[in-house]
Amino acid sequence: MLILPALQGYFQIIPENPLHGDFEEKPRPELTEMAWLRGTYQEAMDPWIEQNIGFHSSLVRLHNQYEYSLFGITNAEGIVEGKNGQLYEYDYIRAWMGIDFVGEMLLDRKLRQFRFLQQYLSDSCDIDLVLVLEPGKASVYPEDIPDEYSRGPEAITNYGFIRERTQQLGINLIDFNAWFLQIKDTAEYPLFPLQGTHWSEFAMWYAADSLIRYIEGTRGINMPEVIREGVEISTKLQSTDYDVGRTLNLICELPHGPMPYPQYSFGPDEGKQKPNVLAVA
Repeated sequence: MLILPALQGYFQIIPENPLHGDFEEKPRPELTEMAWLRGTYQEAMDPWIEQNIGFHSSLVRLHNQYEYSLFGITNAEGIVEGKNGQLYEYDYIRAWMGIDFVGEMLLDRKLRQFRFLQQYLSDSCDIDLVLVLEPGKASVYPEDIPDEYSRGPEAITNYGFIRERTQQLGINLIDFNAWFLQIKDTAEYPLFPLQGTHWSEFAMWYAADSLIRYIEGTRGINMPEVIREGVEISTKLQSTDYDVGRTLNLICELPHGPMPYPQYSFGPDEGKQKPNVLAVA
C-alpha cells in the first residue's frame, strides 16, 4: 500500500480524472549541488511531490466528499452553499451586499465617459453603443443566500448606482438583471441551475431573443429569425449548468432536477439584414 502511490505516479496504472478548478502548477525543481546543500531543492521538491503523487486527484475527492457529506464543508475557494441546494460564488454575494462598491465618483466618471462615447459613435459613425447589465445569481435568487450574509436597506451596490445613473444620463441600457427578477417566478424553467453560477441555456434563449428585438428596433432592420423548435429536458447537465458543483471535486454528483435545453434553428437570410456587432465583456 505504501508503494502504490509511487507506482501510480510513475506508471499511471489506473487512469484518473484531473481535478477541476484553478490550480497553480508546481514546477519540478532543478537538482544542483548548491540547492541540495542549502536544502532549497528539498523544500521545493515537497510541494511538487504532493501535487504529483499517485492517486492525488482521487484522494482529494475522497477527502472533499467526506467533509461535505458529514460536515457540509465545501473545499473550493469562493463557493458558498445556500438554502435549497443552491451554490453561489461569493463574489456575486459580495456584489449583492454592496461590499465591492467602488464609489459614486468613479462610477459617475465612467458612465459620463460612456455617454460621451455613445453620442460620438452615433453622430460620427452611425454606431449604437449599448450598455448591457447581466444578471447575477445572488441578485436574482437572494432568498436562498445563507442568513449570515445580509444586506441593509440602505446598502449601495454597483448595480443599483449604475442602473439609476444610466437613466439620468440617457445611456442606452438593457437591464437583464431587473428583467430576470420580474420573470423568475413565472418562467417555465429555472433561470439559473442549482449548482451553476451562469444563467441556464433556457435563460440564454430569453436574452438572445431580447437582444435581437432590441437591435431590430434600434436600427430599424429585420434580422434573420431564430426559430425555437422545442426544449429537451435532460437530467444530464450540460454546458455550464454544473460548473460550480464541478469545482467542489466530489466523488458523487450533487442531487439536482432536470434542466431544459432549447432546440433552435435560424430562418432564411433572404431579405434580412445581419448587422456587425462587437461585444466587449
